[in-house]
Amino acid sequence: MPISHASPVPTELPFHADGFGWQSFERFCAAWLISGTTLPNLTLDREGPSRLRIVDAHRVGSVGEKQHGIDILVTMENRATWVVQCKRLTKKFGKLDAERAIKKAETEFAQHRPAHYLLWVTGKVSTAATLLVHDKHPNWSLWSGERLSNEFIQNTPRTPSYRILTQCFSPEWAKAFFPIPDHLLSTREEFFSRWEVDHRSFHHHAALVGREKVLATLVDFASASEGRKAMILSAQGGVGKSRLLAALADQVEGTVPGRLVRFINPNASADAEPPRDEDMARMTVIHDDAHRMDMPGIVLAMLTSKEANGSRLILSTRPGAEDS
Repeated sequence: MPISHASPVPTELPFHADGFGWQSFERFCAAWLISGTTLPNLTLDREGPSRLRIVDAHRVGSVGEKQHGIDILVTMENRATWVVQCKRLTKKFGKLDAERAIKKAETEFAQHRPAHYLLWVTGKVSTAATLLVHDKHPNWSLWSGERLSNEFIQNTPRTPSYRILTQCFSPEWAKAFFPIPDHLLSTREEFFSRWEVDHRSFHHHAALVGREKVLATLVDFASASEGRKAMILSAQGGVGKSRLLAALADQVEGTVPGRLVRFINPNASADAEPPRDEDMARMTVIHDDAHRMDMPGIVLAMLTSKEANGSRLILSTRPGAEDS
């Protein structure tokens, strides 16, 4: 059953949603571990990388089979074996819970001599359990649902992250964590979705006042198919450049037949989908906050190609960055 998404700005994965049981949690962890993510080098006692790549990971046993206190067997890039014990719980994970989990795994699996044990819990972890693991079991790491969420969100490549969220939770949750599709260029609605909520201190619902002349200049340029191809919009931060560009997109796409306005997606992955060649000749590309990130090379190449003669580029930046 799909897991519905209720929060507009999720900070943790929905491990406690209806329909997400212990097998779902194990499947999530196994899929995550082979997604291209890395884990902290928890066995580091000398010089070496701070994070390690994962070579292989697979679930141990199935329903009814003896698992010896572990759920996932992991091979790290240094060929060390790590094991994961997955606990899908709704109550707080306490000291006694930790003692039982550690005793079972070390009693039944110790002969395989894993380099490190990972104890992953979907809920909160008590201070006593945390101190027990930290002080008495240096070859164990105990992670709460919050820690797991942070590791997944911050260190997993976007494309597999989106796929895992879709498969293990729902498409709605994938879109909640990644509201902008993985395209090099975003539509006006996608790009400005973060500013379209009322509870933000800064949003774009207020009317644009006193910028008619600047807006008209931008609209004339963005609508043209001949003449110069690039324009720079330079102003201090916070004066409303992004709001002006939103109004530009609305006006151009609403009044110029066939004209497309697209924004450079600041969250695009290395595998992001580029625009179609046939769209470039009628496209105005806007690079907001151009001082923060470089223009994707493939987009620049497409803009300067002979086939994209009618394309236009607007760079929005802060003073002093125009020559960089």
